[in-house]
Formats: sequence, structure tokens, C-alpha cells
Amino acid sequence: MGLRGRAAECRRLREFTGALRGGRGGVLVLRGEPGVGKTALLNHAVRGERTIRIEGVAAEAGFPYAALHRLLLPFLAEAPRALLVACGLSDGPPVDPHLVALATAAALSRAGTPLMCCVDDAHWIDSQTLTTLTLAAREDPAIGLLLATRDELPDLPSLEVTGLTTPAATRLLREATTCPLDHMVVARLVTATGGNPRALLNLTRELSADHLTGARTLPDPLPIDSRLAAHHLHQLPETTRRRLLLEAAAEEPGLTGTTAVERMARAAVYSSATGAERRQAHAVLADVTSAADLRAWHRAASCLGTDDAIADELERAADLATARDGLPARVVFLTRAAELTTNDQLKADRLLAAATAAIPTGAAPRALRLAESTAVAGPKTDIVRLKAHLILGRTDPNALLEAARALIHSDRRLARVALLDAAEHALRAVPRMPHTVPAEIAGLAATLGADPTIPGQQLNAFATLAVSGHEAAVPLIRRTVHDLLNPGTPPEWHLIATALSSLLWDPEATRALWQQAITTARRTGALWHLTTALHGAATLETRLGETATAERLLAEHDRIRTTIGIPAHPFPELTAWRGGEPPETPFDPVSHVVLALGRGDYARARTAAREVLDSDPLGLHPQILADLVEAAVRGGDRVLATGSLATLTERAHPAGTDWALGVLARSRALLAPAAGAETLYQRAITLLSGTPARADLARAHLLHGEWLRRQRRRRDARAELSTALAMFERMGAAGFAARAAQELDAAAGRRGTGARLTPQETAIARLAADGATNGEIAAQLFLSANTVDHHLRKVFQKLDVTSRRQLPPALRR
Repeated sequence: MGLRGRAAECRRLREFTGALRGGRGGVLVLRGEPGVGKTALLNHAVRGERTIRIEGVAAEAGFPYAALHRLLLPFLAEAPRALLVACGLSDGPPVDPHLVALATAAALSRAGTPLMCCVDDAHWIDSQTLTTLTLAAREDPAIGLLLATRDELPDLPSLEVTGLTTPAATRLLREATTCPLDHMVVARLVTATGGNPRALLNLTRELSADHLTGARTLPDPLPIDSRLAAHHLHQLPETTRRRLLLEAAAEEPGLTGTTAVERMARAAVYSSATGAERRQAHAVLADVTSAADLRAWHRAASCLGTDDAIADELERAADLATARDGLPARVVFLTRAAELTTNDQLKADRLLAAATAAIPTGAAPRALRLAESTAVAGPKTDIVRLKAHLILGRTDPNALLEAARALIHSDRRLARVALLDAAEHALRAVPRMPHTVPAEIAGLAATLGADPTIPGQQLNAFATLAVSGHEAAVPLIRRTVHDLLNPGTPPEWHLIATALSSLLWDPEATRALWQQAITTARRTGALWHLTTALHGAATLETRLGETATAERLLAEHDRIRTTIGIPAHPFPELTAWRGGEPPETPFDPVSHVVLALGRGDYARARTAAREVLDSDPLGLHPQILADLVEAAVRGGDRVLATGSLATLTERAHPAGTDWALGVLARSRALLAPAAGAETLYQRAITLLSGTPARADLARAHLLHGEWLRRQRRRRDARAELSTALAMFERMGAAGFAARAAQELDAAAGRRGTGARLTPQETAIARLAADGATNGEIAAQLFLSANTVDHHLRKVFQKLDVTSRRQLPPALRR
């Protein structure tokens, strides 16, 4: 198992070993608590180095030069008398420490130089040895001394080794276990141990699979490693012990902000206390706590066995706990309430309620375990399991549709829940959903009847779109979005409306809705909904041209998915805007259209756009119609372009926003005769200039400039194309920037220079001219460094240059 989360420490160690190889040896102390990973870092540091190594032994810490004797044992046969006297191998008066250090350096040099001298558990070596080795390393630049210790050595340079961060600890735990880990359990373990790797690994051996997946509440106390507990309990005063026991039992938010060592000390005290002492501590806290949810929790922790009265109190307190700490707290409260319950049916209901609360947090394995542990079969259990499997990607929306159909006559409320979930997951799957699914959902929704609640409004809007089309659905979607923008709406109520809001062509409202969904999901701990909201917001920002904002949102999206144990979702559309070949995905709806249009590959763009539209029964990608108009016109297929423009007109007019009408005017200009085209291009630019849709505005300038050049109005064309190029470069749209640059070169009459480069070569050349390295260009365009090098060689040949410094003037020629 390799090092995890130690990039900074490894970098510092590489600097230290590199200095030693360069003849600049010295001393470095790795300081940290037991089990934090000092030995692993030592092992990492000395790989490939000439090394001599010992470990401190507590029993000999009081004997002068005892550790030095063990370290130099292979070299004592030829050692000078001063060293033999120091090590007790010869009689004589006390030797000057400096002479011992010089003799030690000479002895060590026989092992070859440069030499790394390592001492693990240096807190147990005698002070004389420590002084001698420090002096030797300072005297001889070919010797490096690396010490690992729990103690502070204030006069020596040190590197503090602390606990792992939550992401690194999560990776460590996932490698050490075979069962699916619950991210809320992981967070609790990291908090309790301060991220101490040894303590974390020990817990994976001590806890059951039900504990690690969250199907059972974690034991009280956590089984902290006995060696770590002994370290933290050493010479601890009784008053301090009692205070730490109460703090550990409280586990209130204010206490988790303390240092990792303090948290470990509390955990060690709690672990070493007897069961009666711990229950007494919780009873005291229950008596003095005013918050009803915390009081119920401490009462539950103070009881032995089951207790229905306390279980009822915990269930009632779950709402307060949710308001305070979000959905993860609700899961824990309801799970604990179930464990205290004696009635089997009530126990099953509480476990299912906990499982239901776990779904939006992304804790799918926990939800599955809780549902399976009810031992009560039924529709509720089936739906919870289906929703968990959907998160894990093990089923499709049809399963929830079948569940809704089975429940429609027996439990209409539950049927509506299943139908809402089916609609939500169908929208997630666009454009991979079967064409029959939206119509089937609409049919079942009609059978269930009207529902005035916000979820019911969303289902009605979805059904209307599926049956009656855009013109009838847009007013319903607009009203639902307006209602959802009121604060306090649960995060799961945003998802259908935000997916449908693309049909409104209203970037401000859609952006506000996604932001509200993000904020609410963060506040409530609904991490699964948060990933969906971040992905949706990134999609919107990408299409508006705010690629930097999209990258920031996607970085958080990927971190959270990793946290909850779900692989990061690829986002090829942003890659395509950057001008790079998008990663392979089962079906990529938009990126190939964007990439092909940026490169001027209109045949590929037309094929990809038609594939998207053919696979999108609800028409949730209206902008693709504008892309298809452009690709068809450039490819000479005016019949296809005219039909696509008619459909775009039908979908843009109900929205009626400047964004919709601006894109429509731009598309109409492509098919208009010369006498009317310019007016339409100018109208598109005017309308789009008043919106956040920078990408579509830049494309309007580009298309207008291309049209002007073909009308032989080169000066006017250069103005439009320069504007487009500047906009595309600011938003990092390398493909479209290269297309605009080629057109600008042609409009300026520049032949045989930049105009001879392909769009990808132009993008690479411009980045190289700006000073980017091959690695940086590869990262930005999602290419390999070898591919960038290959294209740069072709660029140099085409432009007749021999260095990067010559690129800027060559590209301007």
C-alpha cells in the first residue's frame, strides 16, 4: 500500500536527499504522534540511497552512547580509541563529545558516501548519541541524518507529520477494506483519530462490515489502538481525564475544531473508560443539555440494551437534528432509534426512514444495508433499494417506472414518489433514455391526477412536455422555477425543474436555481444532490462561455463524488470547448458537436448533432438545433438546415428571451439572402450582447465576420473576426479561437502562414507563443505531451521558424 496524502512531505524529503547527493548533508527531524506515518516516510526517503539505520529502544535510553554502539557495530574493529571508550569497549577517561563526533563521521565514511543515517523512534535513543550524530552530520557534508521522533527537538530543522486529510484517509480505508465504505462513517473515523493512519487501519480490523457501511451505528467507544491510547493517557491527571471523557461523550460541533492530538486524547480517554463510566458521562450531559435532539442522543447513549421510550424520543428529535446538522444526522438518529426499538415492524419502518434519508447524501451502500437489514419485504424497501442502485449505476429509470405502476392502486403516495424519482433519473440519463419512458411517465402521472405541491408541479411540467411539447410546457416550467426560487425548498425538489429549465433560455433564472440547489444541498449534507447541482451548473456555465467557473464547479463535483465512493463523472463538453479531443464515454451528447464546429469539420458536426436530437425525446438540447443549422448550411444541405430552423423557431419563440431570439436570429441569418443576412446578424449581436451568453455572442461575431469576408468586405470582416477571436481566447475556447484566427488571416490576405495551420496546430502555436510549456499545453487541450511535441514540429516547419521565440511574429505575419 503506497503513501497517501503525503505530497508535501515527500517533496521536502526529496529536497533533503537531493541536497545530500549534492554534498550538502544535514539534519532533518520528522516529528509526529505514534502511528502517524513517520516510519513510512523514512522508508520512502531512503529508497535508492546508501543508508545505515537503527531504531531507538526504550530500555537503553538511559545508557550513554548505547544507540551509537549499535549503529557503528560494523565499523568498531578499526575505530579509534576515543570511539571505543565512548561505546564502553575500552577503559579511559570521558571523551570530548566533539572528538566522538569526528570519529563517528570517519567511521561512517567507510560505508561509502553520500550516506543517509536514519534513526527511527529517536525519542528513545540516549542524548549522547543524538548529540554525536547531529555533530557528525554537521561536520561532514557527505552525511545526512534523518530522525523520526514524537518529541520536539527545537534546535534542529523539522518536518511536522500530521494526520491524513479526509480524502487521503478515505483512499487509505478503501484500499484496506473489501466492503463499500460509507462516507459519513469515514468522516467520523477521521475526526475521532485525527487522520492517524495506524488508528484508521486498526479500526478497519476492529469494526464489522455493518459498522463500516453505516447499517449499524458505530460502537461507543471506538476501539482505538491500545498503543496509541497508552501514549495519549501517559501521566494524564485525573481531573483532565474526567474533562476529556465529558468532551469525548459530548462530540459537539465546537469540539471537533481542536487539534488532532486533542481529539485522539479524548478518544483514548473515552476508549479506556468503563461502560458504566461512559454511560454516566452521557447521563450527566443529558441532564444539562437544553437542545432536545442532543438530550435525546445522550439519553440513548446512557441506556443499556433497548428502550422504546428513548427510541421514540430519538425519532421525534431527528427533525431537530436534521435542521441543525443536515441529513447525515437524520440517518444516524433514525438508525440508533431502530436499534433501541423492540417492535419489529416499527424497527423496520425506522430503518427504512434512515435508508431514505441516506439516499440524497450519496450513501448508497449504507441505504442498501439498512434496507436489507429490515427483514421486511415490501414496496417501500424495493424503492429504497432501486434508488440506491440507481446512484451506483446498477439499474435504469425503467425499474422505478415499474415500481410506480405496481403501486398505483395500492399506495398512490408512494407511487408518486417512485414516479418523481423515475422522471428525475430519466432526465439524468438524457439522451440515453428510451423514447417510450417520458410518455409512460406522463401516462401514469395522468392516472394519479393533479398534485399542487412543488414536486407535483414538476411532474406535471415533465408530463406536459412529453405529451404536448414545448409551447404548452414552457409556461408550467417557468412557474415552477419561479416557485422553487423561494428559499427553504428541499434540494431534491430542484432537480427536475433545473433540468427542464434549459427550455426557458433564461440564464439568470437557471443560474439562480442551480445556485440555490447547490447552497441547499451543502447546508443539508445532501451530497448526491450536490454533485448533480454542480454538474448542471457547470453545464450551464460552459454553454455561456464561463469556462473558468465551470472548471471550479467540476473540481468540487469530482471531489465530492470521490468522497462518497462514486467514480468522477467525465465532462467532455468543457474539453471540447478547450479544443481537445473529449474522453471516450458511452454516449457524449454535445462535445463532439462543439469540437467539430470549432475545427470547421461540418460533416462531423452535422452527424453528431443529428445523433443528439434523435436520442433526445424531450428536446432538452435546443441549442443543438442552432448547431445543426450552421453545420448543414456549411455542408450544403439547405433542406436539413431549413427543417432544423423551423424546429428551432418553434422552441425559441415560447421562451421569448434575448438569448433564444438572438440565437434564432443568428441561425436565420445563415439561410437568409444577402440583402437580409446582415440585418439578422446585427440583430443577433444586439440581442446577445445584453445576455450572459458570451459563447453564443462570440459565435455570432464569428459567423458575421465569415459572411462579411465572403462578401469581400475584408475591413468589416476583420473587425468582427478580431472581436470573436479575443472573446474566444478570453474564455479559453481554443478550437473556435483557431477557426476565428484562420478566418482573420484570410481576411487580412495573409497566406502561407497561420492560414496553413490546422485549427489544432494554430491553438497549440498560440499557446506556445504565449510561453506555455508542452506539458501545460497538453493539460489545457487534453492531449498528450508527445502529441503536442509532434504538432509543434509541424508548426515550426510550416512557419519556417526554429524556436518558440519566433512564433509570435510568425503568427502575426
